[in-house]
Amino acid sequence: MMKKMSILLIMGLFLTACSGSDDGDKKDEPNNEQGASTSDKESSDDKNDSKEGNIYQIGDTAQTETSSLGYPYEVTVNSFDLTTDDIEGHSLEEYNYNPEEGGRFAVINVTIKNTGSESFIPNQQMSADLLFASTDGGDTDNNEDFFLEREQELKPGDEITGNLVFADSNYLSEEILYFVYERMSNEEIRFELPVPKE
Repeated sequence: MMKKMSILLIMGLFLTACSGSDDGDKKDEPNNEQGASTSDKESSDDKNDSKEGNIYQIGDTAQTETSSLGYPYEVTVNSFDLTTDDIEGHSLEEYNYNPEEGGRFAVINVTIKNTGSESFIPNQQMSADLLFASTDGGDTDNNEDFFLEREQELKPGDEITGNLVFADSNYLSEEILYFVYERMSNEEIRFELPVPKE
């Protein structure tokens, strides 16, 4: 009796497995017009979004919140450039970098918008880092001599735009840099910045 039940159980499992694979094959066939259009729509949405997970591109707007007190905000990276030119009267040499040895300013123009219901001072609540893609390390502090509007209270609905400036001698050895807010927290967002070729 036990032997017959075992055989019936095995046969039932075998038939279930076989019929399950046939149904799966039919679902994957490209002539299913409704499935194809849904897949195409998702593909199209992904391309229009131009972000992968929490990685955004220049021109994208990302939403996050401060990791310390949870103030919600948006960041848009408007542009990115590497330069040896003085920035707002400051030279690379002031920061101990030599242009002949690869020293460059990384200038990231950003717009920050307070999307919450409380005012906050961006420079006290937000953290922005510039990282090398090859090592996920690099400059972790932006220079405090620039974009001084970050030191003032940002009211709900208000936005500010300015240049965050970093300096280093190794930018040109990278293909990609990552501009990161709220690094190593659940609120982390990254902007991928292709390094311009000289």
